[in-house]
Amino acid sequence: MQQIEHVVQTAAMELFGKVECQACGSYRRGKPVSGDVDILISPSKELDSDYLPANALLQLIERLSTSGFLTDHLSMPSAAISTLPDSLGGLPKEQYRSSYMGVCQLTAQELHRRIDIKIYPRSLLALAMLYFTGSDHFNRFATLEVLFSQALMLFVLVCF
Repeated sequence: MQQIEHVVQTAAMELFGKVECQACGSYRRGKPVSGDVDILISPSKELDSDYLPANALLQLIERLSTSGFLTDHLSMPSAAISTLPDSLGGLPKEQYRSSYMGVCQLTAQELHRRIDIKIYPRSLLALAMLYFTGSDHFNRFATLEVLFSQALMLFVLVCF
C-alpha cells in the first residue's frame, strides 16, 4: 500500500508541486488485508489555492497510465469537467471533486490491485479522510445524523 501511495504521490507532485496524498480506507484503519486502495489528493497548505486545476485528475491518470502503473480504467472522472462552463451554480468548476476507479500494478511480477483516486479541495480533505477511513457503520450513522438534523431544521422553519 505504501508503495502504491508513493507512486501516486510522486506523479502528483511532479505535475502539481506540493500536494497531500493519503492512502485511506482499510489501510488507514490498520486492516491486514485490503480489497482496494483509496488515495485522496489535495493541495498542500503551502500552495496558494484550495483547489488543483479542473483537469488535474485527468492529467494524473494520463501520467500514471503512460508509465504503466495504471493498467485498466473502470470509471473515469467526468471528462466533461474540463469542458464545463467556468462556473456552475455560482461555483467555479475547480471546486468540483474528481474521482477515478481503476486497476494498478507496481511491477509486472506483482498482482493487479484495485485503486480509487480522488481529488478534493484542501478545505474538504479532513472530511473526506474521515469518510474514506471510517467504517461503514460510522458512515451510515453520520449520514443519518446529518439527515435528521436537516429534517429537524426544516420542521422548525416550517412550523414556527
